Amino acid sequence: MQPLHHLWSTLELSPGLSNVLSEWQRRLGPHFDVVRPWFRPTDRRATSLRCARPGSGCLRKVVDYGDGEIIAACNGEDQYCDEITLSPEDIIVHKLDLRTLSSIVANILGIPLEFAPVEGFYQVFLVGKIQPIARRRFHVFLTIQGDKEIMRNVIIGLLGKMDAPFVLLSLTDQSVDGEMMNLLASNRSRIIYLEDLLSWDDVNKALMGVESASEWLADFAKQAAPEITQAGSMDHFPTPPGADWEHFTFEFLADHALLVRCKGIQQPRQLEPEHLGMKNQINGRPTQQWIVLMALAVNGGQLSWQNSNDNSKLKAQKQALSRKLRQYFLLNEEPVPWKRNMGAFETRFILRQYKSKNNDWFQSEMRNLEK
Repeated sequence: MQPLHHLWSTLELSPGLSNVLSEWQRRLGPHFDVVRPWFRPTDRRATSLRCARPGSGCLRKVVDYGDGEIIAACNGEDQYCDEITLSPEDIIVHKLDLRTLSSIVANILGIPLEFAPVEGFYQVFLVGKIQPIARRRFHVFLTIQGDKEIMRNVIIGLLGKMDAPFVLLSLTDQSVDGEMMNLLASNRSRIIYLEDLLSWDDVNKALMGVESASEWLADFAKQAAPEITQAGSMDHFPTPPGADWEHFTFEFLADHALLVRCKGIQQPRQLEPEHLGMKNQINGRPTQQWIVLMALAVNGGQLSWQNSNDNSKLKAQKQALSRKLRQYFLLNEEPVPWKRNMGAFETRFILRQYKSKNNDWFQSEMRNLEK
């Protein structure tokens, strides 16, 4: 297995990941053939080419006469170089296809490819999600940054965007420092370098994953989801792989009984407050998170500030409810997001309309919550 540090570091320091093939070949040297299939032609044409004369730092100006004749003329004050005749293909700018690279990485990690640019970030892409244990899913991002300050901003931005641990893939460690590692560790996230993950197999002429890749994922899983990997952890809903909140239906059977169905699960599960960690251990009553869930059902799956008098206490309990639902159902996504256009929280799961069997008790609990 052949390490590819020169390949990854060269790509990381290539602005825009775009150039003509001759320049890519000059920069990558013997590694060019490894990644030649990753380059895709763009609709751009180079206006200059680096002079190939040893020791020269000048650029040859590309002149297209429009009749099929294209030359590259030395652009320096001292005309040391002869003109070079070029073909139209010689000046086509080729860009590294990050989808192809992400597909290789996803295959090595054993995850479905979900390649997509991350909105609001420069050269940050979603590769997919790993499901190392049970039904928890964690995002895997790829970023290519040759500048430490930009990399720091990317990490801070992702930490602000994500409410769950994630894996960040970088080509090398040259733009990462100890402060960034500590930032990621604070969210139980981690960074993995492609130069450590992938090597070149001379026999099979292909990129191969190193044997420790599975160990890295196992370590990340223990770090990201200790509540699942620790012995004696609480019971969880048997959420099937690939399920989202939209696959769930919640229905209150009584004030303290909730029936939950999920697509792909044959038998529904009846839950009480204690199953969701919503039972007060001192007085045995449902916690305020359970009352918020009931309030959502009473109001048809929505809870607006008109219902709640813009109460910050209620909002905090809604956030606690979301946290406990994510933990019990082993899903990372927000189950009750705020819909700005509606001015209300709304469940992503189907929540059947409900009328409390003990309305006086429920109204009393709601008044306590809204104080």
